[in-house]
Amino acid sequence: MRADTARQKKAKIDKLMAEAEESVNILSAPSLILFVIGIAEDADDIKRYAMICNQKRS
Repeated sequence: MRADTARQKKAKIDKLMAEAEESVNILSAPSLILFVIGIAEDADDIKRYAMICNQKRS
């Protein structure tokens, strides 16, 4: 009985680890580069908006 439970638990952990590894492998270098570029563009948009708001107040 305990052996079955241990085997089931190990199988579940192995499955979770395989899924985690697969999801990490999906994040290829090009997709990570695009993600970082998107964050940088968002930050630039926020800075431009803040500058425009500050200019309107002056």
